[in-house]
Amino acid sequence: MTELKNTELFEKNLDFFKKAMPDLHQHLSEIEETSSQLIFDEDGNPDIEFRGQKLYDKPIDEFVEEQLEAYYAAPQGIHLAPPQTSNMDSIGQEFNYNVLKRSVEEVEATFSAEPENTEEAFYIVVMGIGLGKHIPEIAKRSKCCGLLMLEPNLEFIYHSLYITDWVEIFEPFKGPETGRYANIYCDNEPEYNTSLLLNFIRGINPSFCDGLQIYTHYPNTILDATKKSFVREASMAVTGLGFFDDEKIMIENTYRNFKDSTDYIFKDSGKRCDLPIFVIGSGPSLSMSFDFLRENQDKAIIVSGGTALKPLLANGIRSDFQIEIENVEAVIGVLTDIKENFGTEGTTLVTSNSIQPDAANCFDKKVFFFRNSLSTTPIFSWGTNHQLREVSPTVGNAAVSFAQQIGGREFYFFGLDYGARQAEQMHVKGSAYDDGVAFKRRFDQKYKGNFGGHVYVDHIMRWARIITERSIRRYQRGHTYYNCSDGSFIENTIPRLPRSLKPLPAVDKQKAVEQILANFGVYSPEHFKRAWFAKDWKQEASNLCNDIIKILDDELENKEERSYWARYLEKIARAIIAPEEQCSPEMLMMRGSIFMMFMTAVFYPPRVTDPDTRKKVEIIVIEELKKSIEDLRKKVETFFDELDPESEQPFEISSKSNSENG
Repeated sequence: MTELKNTELFEKNLDFFKKAMPDLHQHLSEIEETSSQLIFDEDGNPDIEFRGQKLYDKPIDEFVEEQLEAYYAAPQGIHLAPPQTSNMDSIGQEFNYNVLKRSVEEVEATFSAEPENTEEAFYIVVMGIGLGKHIPEIAKRSKCCGLLMLEPNLEFIYHSLYITDWVEIFEPFKGPETGRYANIYCDNEPEYNTSLLLNFIRGINPSFCDGLQIYTHYPNTILDATKKSFVREASMAVTGLGFFDDEKIMIENTYRNFKDSTDYIFKDSGKRCDLPIFVIGSGPSLSMSFDFLRENQDKAIIVSGGTALKPLLANGIRSDFQIEIENVEAVIGVLTDIKENFGTEGTTLVTSNSIQPDAANCFDKKVFFFRNSLSTTPIFSWGTNHQLREVSPTVGNAAVSFAQQIGGREFYFFGLDYGARQAEQMHVKGSAYDDGVAFKRRFDQKYKGNFGGHVYVDHIMRWARIITERSIRRYQRGHTYYNCSDGSFIENTIPRLPRSLKPLPAVDKQKAVEQILANFGVYSPEHFKRAWFAKDWKQEASNLCNDIIKILDDELENKEERSYWARYLEKIARAIIAPEEQCSPEMLMMRGSIFMMFMTAVFYPPRVTDPDTRKKVEIIVIEELKKSIEDLRKKVETFFDELDPESEQPFEISSKSNSENG
């Protein structure tokens, strides 16, 4: 009964995806024949059939109604632990304390373990689209602001184009215009799906992860594995959000690094590097590679990361490029020790612009790179081609990105373990961690090993590996990756034991290193002045605080029934979140601290047991948030006054932009 296919709706949906999701549209447009079939029963009810097996095997409306009723009788989701003050800055701690104190003392609020209204959720993850008939009701009942849909079978989405009006589904989800967002993901790798979901949440509002709902439409091994992975890693959505105090340090360090700078600035020039590149981490398996590295160090570009540098030097191996991403005081001691005991001549430091100046000065040659999502980048950067793509969560990720972005085509990973064979031995012997540098994490999870068996990891190592896999996926065509590390298996790499590698041919390595450096720019004092005095950054930050306070004042005056009680928080989120290329310094400077206050603001009100008391607690949250934003504004203004007390523009800024040639 193919005549029941609504070809007009199909074309309408396909045209919509061409504009809204071009990648998905391309995949759908390339389908010429399907292995599954869209079928209709005698009453015109649609279904999907594959090898004689039907997806619904009953009228689809009846299936959806029964499934929704069963789901909302016991919704499944993620409920985070109460916000921990140990993870907050001083402003967040005071906000959390005052909200709870006033809620208990002034309105005698009592709290339940989970939210009282289990139907509503800011985020809902739909595992399985099928023909999509369940999605409109889910969006309606949940009142979600973030609708994330996963479908591992592209053909199912294709069939749904004949049945479901996707234009109507996406109508309320117009991004910043409506404060509601939706996306469809179609991938067969569970952990990659998890990274996509987490990136969506972090980009919209990570603080609203508590209470996220998960709706499973049909049984599927990929969806089941994605659900397990996502539930396990969900806390990563709120990990590493940062604070204003962190941004203060980064701005101050960058100010000092660039004020009198004549150092290199990284640039992704698009030029090739035809030499092999060794990317070296400080995983415990690095020790099995020392002989090969020593014998071949003049035949490849060596890129080392973090604490790998010392054991390499101790074994007669000198890096060409040493990657650092941390701006903590401990790095100064580690690098000073290396300089005094081994020397750093011949090694160029490649580091974030926000590194401690005393650490950077341990090297004669320095290359600074920018990172997205940091407040210093829109102030000082020359553009996105001066950023490393994937810098976190570990320095190993930054090392891989650097190797790829300088044009490498053939890569060898050594000591890039992302885990350990022995849970108690997390780094190679002889690294800074043997000298008393603290490492408090525990590797208490298992993952498949590069050379078989399993290794021990934690959530950071899982995250780091997933990011590396995503980075490789971007560059995979025409590139070869050999994983010579006895750690986690990394997708799209070729496992190679170091002892099985053959000696590399002789090359002119010095010429290659000089060419890499020649592809970079130089940051001058003139560039610094043009960036620092481009705007009154203190005033810009103060204005943003005032905008947020205005939103809170409007909410306090609002007497109407709210469609969603925390809609004002979404308005604030839109003021501090934007696409990366549009994020202003003041957004990036303060949003980490604000996000952490959001965690308190979102967690407690829905758990107040009495509805009338809940409304009173909501008002308390708004009042305390306003006070905290006012305090944050004062801290920002004081910081800029103390950093640059003579902030009057000292010269005439030229009409040139703050660019490489500006």
